[in-house]
Amino acid sequence: MNTVSFHTIGCKLNQYETQTLIDTFRSAGFCIKSPKEVADVCIINTCCVTHTAEQTARNLVRRIVRLYPKPYVVVTGCYARLDHSSIKKIRGVDLIEYDKEKICRDMINVGLKPTISSFSGHTRAFVKIQDGCNNFCSFCILPFVRGKPFSRPHKEILQEVETIAERGYMEVILTGINLGDYRDNGCTLTDLLRSIEVLPDLYRLRISSIEPHSIGEQFVDFLKGSKKICRHLHIPLQSGDDEILKKMRRRYTTEQYARMISLLKRSISDLTIGADVIVGFPGESEENFQRTCDFIRQIPLSYLHVFRYSTRPRTEATTFRPNVSEEVKKIRSGKLREIGKKKWREYRTRFLGKTLQCLVENKRDRESKKLVGISDNYIKVLFEGQDSLMGEFVPIQIENITDKFCIGTLDKRKETTENTKLTQKKRKTQPPAGL
Repeated sequence: MNTVSFHTIGCKLNQYETQTLIDTFRSAGFCIKSPKEVADVCIINTCCVTHTAEQTARNLVRRIVRLYPKPYVVVTGCYARLDHSSIKKIRGVDLIEYDKEKICRDMINVGLKPTISSFSGHTRAFVKIQDGCNNFCSFCILPFVRGKPFSRPHKEILQEVETIAERGYMEVILTGINLGDYRDNGCTLTDLLRSIEVLPDLYRLRISSIEPHSIGEQFVDFLKGSKKICRHLHIPLQSGDDEILKKMRRRYTTEQYARMISLLKRSISDLTIGADVIVGFPGESEENFQRTCDFIRQIPLSYLHVFRYSTRPRTEATTFRPNVSEEVKKIRSGKLREIGKKKWREYRTRFLGKTLQCLVENKRDRESKKLVGISDNYIKVLFEGQDSLMGEFVPIQIENITDKFCIGTLDKRKETTENTKLTQKKRKTQPPAGL
């Protein structure tokens, strides 16, 4: 066996952990194949945060074991820890193992690489800084599958980000289960961000999802003065009703959440703020749901990620009653998604006629075949251009808005000496394409 492919379901943290496997297998002499290619070994990194994620994992495993010639199939990730027995029932799975270190030791007799130096197939690189959670929200399975909070040494993170930036990845995204819990010998998340920001080869630093109670004045003041932190935060809300928030065991009220969002918006110009919302939590009445809709309409969120409540084993909410029917969940999620679409369109409208500095993705949009640029405040823009622009920063003037994208054109007037320097740097240290 000398070829291996990897499939990842779930969050940015899963994608990072898949990359550590890729680097480890590559160093052991394996040829890395894309997920669409036939390989001797296929490793599937799974998720279990929702019932849908589990179903996606099972369907993917079933599809892969039917391949000809059949690969050696390995299932890892959170679902492998949560429900080993269900995966075992799928005929053709050769190994089920959550511990990625053990996978490497048993299969290729080497230890799992603790850091990464590239991010296969991506223009932007993810870096894991933290794992685990002790919040035990009543609906969430992650504390049971990810364990207690653990923070990576800040010096190790700095070295990893520096290596990635030197290789030409000009945006790095910090990821973890609960970023605000980051602690390493007194070093907090804000301290870590301050240390990363001074790295000379890093151009842009993005924070993935962060819990509301982790956002204090010191954190906001740092973001306000930062030259490299992206003007984009994803801050889970989960419900806009205090009764439901309390049942969810969330650590804030709607008033506290609204006050925090208002502070951020006043402090940081053009900040994009997204939020997760769960509909159909046990006991959520029509009045509870309506209060959530009204609350979201009133606060300056930019976009929403809407999820239907999914019962997770071992969580406290499995005992809550009454349950909300799937039909009602579907109706409520549709209403909230419409509110989210309206907010996202209204937010982006303010950028019509303006020019945004965008990092060009290394894949074109599947439908329009246009290039895709992402601004620091997470606005995705389609525009015409050559493949040579992939991986570069370019100024794009916004001309139109669709539900998903903005439409724009290259703004030649805004090209600066800084753009030229970034282009030259990218061509000297271009990250490897593909896998």
